[in-house]
Amino acid sequence: MKVCAHASIGPRETYHFRADSTRQALDRFAQEIQRRYQRSHLYDQHLFLDLYPQCTDCRDLMNFHDGEITRYVIGPRGALRRAA
Repeated sequence: MKVCAHASIGPRETYHFRADSTRQALDRFAQEIQRRYQRSHLYDQHLFLDLYPQCTDCRDLMNFHDGEITRYVIGPRGALRRAA
């Protein structure tokens, strides 16, 4: 399923992107987290990835979805886990 993704990659930094599948969105999010937080503690950050069915309205800095379909967070050991 194609998805729109809303990612929080820092305390005040979010971005939006589209992906062809949930797996592709999770991989992109994980790569961004690894790139930014190679040597710091992930549990100190509020990192999450919300996935929605893909639409044509979302842009790089705007998300027009009301309710999230799935939320992924960084677990206590640094792995991605489904939260909702």
